[in-house]
Amino acid sequence: MVRDCKDWRECKKRAREAVKYSAQRAIWTIMGVYGADYSARMDKGTLVDMVYELMLENGLEARRMDADLAVESWYQEGLV
Repeated sequence: MVRDCKDWRECKKRAREAVKYSAQRAIWTIMGVYGADYSARMDKGTLVDMVYELMLENGLEARRMDADLAVESWYQEGLV
């Protein structure tokens, strides 16, 4: 599983340490750690789960829908 590795632990660490965090920032964190190519191959559901979990890790009061909308926006822009 994508989230059972040192890269995922690094993502969570970065989320905890970030001062201003958002769903978009979570996506950038994932892309920065895993690489853009690997991130682009992740299925949308996995990416949404990861973004949501990173937002919670940062202490944000987030809804899964917030993560879903952010990921959908990124897919539409063609960045992921």
